[in-house]
Amino acid sequence: MLIPNFSLHALIPQYRDAGEAFQAFVCDLLKREYPGLEEFPARGKDGCIDFCHTDGNRCLVGDCKFMEDGDFDTAQREWKKVEAKLREHLASPVGPTIGQAQYRPWYCSDPVIDTFFYCINFNLTNLNQVTILENIIKQDFVQLADDFHHLDHLREIQVQALHWQRIKDRLAAHPFVYFYWFRDSFIPGLEPHDSPSQFRGFRAYLGNDKLPYYSIEQHKGLIPTSDGSTILGEEELLDILQSGSNPGIIVTGGGGLGKSRLSLQIARLAKDRDWPVFRVRRISSDTIERLARIVGTASPALLIFDYVETQGDFAQIIEDMVQINDQSGCRLRFVASCRPSFYKAAVKGRVGHLEVTLDKESTWLDGYRHAAIRHILNATGIKPDAGHLRVCKDIPVLAVFMAYLREQGREDELHELIRTEDFGSWVVKRLDAAFGRSAGRDLATLGALFPLPKETVDHLDRDRFNGLFTILAEDGWIEEREWDEMHDGPVWGTVHDVFADGLMLAYLGTVERTADRFVADLFRTAADLGVLRSALTSLQRIVFETPLSHVDWLALFSTQMAENPAPWRGAREMLLQYAGLDPRQRIHLLNRSPEIWEGAEGEVPIQNTIGWIARCLVKDENEVSVAENAILRKWLSKAAVKLTNSNYLLTWGLRLYPEMLSEYALDWFRNHPTIFQTHYLLVAWLEKGLPIATVTEWIIRWSARNAAISHFSFVAPAWLDAGGLRNIIEPYVQAWLDVEANRVSAAAEFVYPSWLDATKDGEFVRADVRAWLDIDANRISEAANLCLQILAGCNQGRRIRAGRRAGLAGYRC
Repeated sequence: MLIPNFSLHALIPQYRDAGEAFQAFVCDLLKREYPGLEEFPARGKDGCIDFCHTDGNRCLVGDCKFMEDGDFDTAQREWKKVEAKLREHLASPVGPTIGQAQYRPWYCSDPVIDTFFYCINFNLTNLNQVTILENIIKQDFVQLADDFHHLDHLREIQVQALHWQRIKDRLAAHPFVYFYWFRDSFIPGLEPHDSPSQFRGFRAYLGNDKLPYYSIEQHKGLIPTSDGSTILGEEELLDILQSGSNPGIIVTGGGGLGKSRLSLQIARLAKDRDWPVFRVRRISSDTIERLARIVGTASPALLIFDYVETQGDFAQIIEDMVQINDQSGCRLRFVASCRPSFYKAAVKGRVGHLEVTLDKESTWLDGYRHAAIRHILNATGIKPDAGHLRVCKDIPVLAVFMAYLREQGREDELHELIRTEDFGSWVVKRLDAAFGRSAGRDLATLGALFPLPKETVDHLDRDRFNGLFTILAEDGWIEEREWDEMHDGPVWGTVHDVFADGLMLAYLGTVERTADRFVADLFRTAADLGVLRSALTSLQRIVFETPLSHVDWLALFSTQMAENPAPWRGAREMLLQYAGLDPRQRIHLLNRSPEIWEGAEGEVPIQNTIGWIARCLVKDENEVSVAENAILRKWLSKAAVKLTNSNYLLTWGLRLYPEMLSEYALDWFRNHPTIFQTHYLLVAWLEKGLPIATVTEWIIRWSARNAAISHFSFVAPAWLDAGGLRNIIEPYVQAWLDVEANRVSAAAEFVYPSWLDATKDGEFVRADVRAWLDIDANRISEAANLCLQILAGCNQGRRIRAGRRAGLAGYRC
C-alpha cells in the first residue's frame, strides 16, 4: 500500500494539533503489537513518556516527536531536548523535581524500563543515520546512569528509532489502522467499520457500548447444541472465513432476528484479529480491485453487506471478488445479510458461500432468541415479565426497541406498549389518536417509502404526510443519517426495517381483499417521488406475508409499467429480481412495456438475472412453454452480443440452448482466453457434451495461465470426464498439485476421482491422495471413499463417479 507522509490534512480523524495526532496514531498502531499499551495525554505534563507497555517486570516506553521539516539533525536536536529534561528532573535520588511526578517511572526498577522507542514522523535517509541516532540515545542513557547512580538500571536500556519507514513497515502488517487514519485510503462505496457516522440514534443500540451482545458462543456454553448440530458460534464462523474454505457468509432470517447484529459481531472479531473491515454502501467490481491493490496479501479483509437487497448485482460483485482472490493471492471475504425472500429469488445458487439461517426450525435457536431477549431487557433494567416477552414475539430487535424507550426516558410509552397486542398495532394506535383511523393507509404508505433522500422529503404531499412525518421524527421512529446503502447523501430512514414492516402489515391486515389496490397506489406515489427502489425493497421484505402472498405481481407490475413507464426504467433490475416473481413470470415481464427494457440487454445486472432465469430452467424438470421459450431465446441472443464483464448468461444459456449460443461462447474464448471466469464457460461447454476438439486450444491456453489457482480443480475434471486426452491436461494437473494448498484442499475432491477414473494411473496421485486423506474433513467425504475404491481396483468406480458428476454438474453458482 502507498502510505503518505504524516500530516493533519492526510488524516481522517479530526485533530487540531499534529503532535497530538501523531502520538495517537503511533499508539493505535503499536497497540496491535503490544495489547494493553497505555497512552498518556498528549496535552498533559511531559514526562518524556507518551506511552508504555508493561510485561512482568519489564517495561517499554516511548516518546513521539512530530516535526514539520524533519531530518537527521532535527531528530538529534529534539532528542537532546528530551535528554535535557530527563537530566533536569531525574537528578535527585529521592525522586523527580517537585511537581513533576510524571517522571517517577524512570526511577522504578520493578518493572524496569528496558526498551525505549523514539518515534518520529519522517524518514531517516539510510541505515547509518538510524544506527547513529540509536547509539546517541543509548549513550545518553548510559551517561545518565554514570552521572546518577540511582538510575543505574537504565544502563542496559534498548533503543529503537521508529522513523517513518519503520512505522510504515508496521502499518503494512496492520492495514486496518491505515484505513482508519488516512484519507487517501478512502475507497468510494466503502466505510471503515465502526466509523462514527454509522452508529447514531437507535443504531447506536446495535453496538456493545449501548447493549452488550449476547453471543451464540455464550449460549452454547450454557446450553450445548445437540449432537450433529451445525449451529456455529461467531469465532467459528470467522475461522471459516480465515481458512478460505468459503469466501463469505450470508446470514438470512426474518426481520429483527439479529442478522445485522451477528454480522456486526463477526466484524468486531475480525477487527480484533487486525483485519481491515468495511461496511459496504454500494460498490462495483472496480471498488473490489482497488481494495485488493491496497490491502495486498498481508491480511484478510472483510466486507460487510448489511442489505444485500440494495446492492444491485451482489452476486457479480462476489464473483469478481473470488476471481481477484484466486489471481492475486488476496484474501477478501464477506459477510452479508438479507431476508429469505430475496435470498431465494436472487442470491441462492449464484454465490459461493456458507448460509447461516437464523429463523430455521430449531429448538436450540428458539432458546437462544429467548435468552437474547432476556439479556437485552435485563441490560437496561427492564424486568422480562410476561407482558414484555409477549410483545417481543421472539424477535430480539423489539427488545432493543424497549431498551431504547427506557434509555430515552419514555417510560409511559413503554408501559403503553406492553398493554398492546403487538408493536405495529401500538404505533398505529398512537398515530390514530392524533390523526384518526384514516391515517393507517397513509402511515403504511409512508413507511414503505423509506429510505427517503433528504431533498425528497420536501416533495411529500403535505396534507397526507407532513403531520405523520413530524410525529415519527419527534418520537424517534425515523432518523436522519448521512448515507445508507441506497443513497450516497443524507437520508431519512426508519430506525429498523421491522418498524416499517409493522406499519405496513398492521394496515394490510385490515384490507386483505384490496391489498393489490394499496400496492398499486403505493407504486404511483413512489414513482411520483422517484423512490420506486425504496418501495420495491420494502414490499419485498414482506412479499410472502398475508395478504401480499396472494397478490398477482406480474399483472400488477404490467399495469403499473404500462401506466407510467419512465420511473420504472430506473428500477428495472430490481423489478426483474423481485422475490414475488418466479422465473417464468420474470420471462413474461421482459415482454411487457418494451420501452422500459430498451437497452437493458447491455446492463450486467440484467444480463446476469437472465442467466439466473436460464439456470432455474436448466434445473427445473418442467417444460418451458412455446411463448416463454421464444421470449427467453430472444433476450439471450440479444444480451450475448453485448457481454463484457460477465459470462454468467452464457454459462447457463449454453446449457439450455447450445445450438444458439455456441458461437457466442467461442467468441468469448477468442476474446478472453485466459481470464478467470472463462473457465466457467469452458466447464459448461464440456459438461454439455459439445465438441471437445473445438475448445482444446482454449483449455490449453487457460490452463497454462491459471493451472496453479484453486478453480482449476473444476476444469481438469470437466476435461477428463468429457473424454479429453490425458496428455493435454497432465502438465497442468501437475502444476496444480505442486501447490501444497491445492493438493490437500477440499476442492481436490473433484480432481482425484476424475483423474483416477479417466486414467487408472494411481501412482501419479497416490502420494497426493494420501496427504489429502490425512485431513479429517476430507477423509469423511464421498470422494475419499471413491478414491479408495478406484485405487483398490473396484469396477464400480466409473459408475459411482458418473452418478456423482451428475450431482455436481453446473458447479458455478
